[in-house]
Amino acid sequence: MSLGSTTAKNIAIRANYGSSRSSLWPSTVTFRLYVGNPTSGGTEMTGGGYAGVAVANTDANFPVPTTGVLEPATVVFPTSTGAWSAGAPPTFFAIKDGSTFLDYGPLSTNPGVVTAGQDVTLTVVIDPSA
Repeated sequence: MSLGSTTAKNIAIRANYGSSRSSLWPSTVTFRLYVGNPTSGGTEMTGGGYAGVAVANTDANFPVPTTGVLEPATVVFPTSTGAWSAGAPPTFFAIKDGSTFLDYGPLSTNPGVVTAGQDVTLTVVIDPSA
């Protein structure tokens, strides 16, 4: 099923993110990076100081969408202490609550980390029709 209008997409996004989210959706979510689709065999990044980033599920981090997609606030990962490794640079992000996948999508930039001292800052797009 695909949502057919921008309004429907905006409503679906608001049910999960920001101040109007459902009470069933967490108040804090964690962004993680994967090589490959995380729901079908993708591998999460490891090593080199890599860690998922916890983000409060608030309007400040997940602003009200108007175009049928959501571009949350920038996600800043910890400065690397070495290469992040999972066999290749990450190609997907996942938003999780503990071990539960809440959302995921492809990355539009290549945040490959190959040395210590690299900073990774991403803006991911949440698109319910993707």
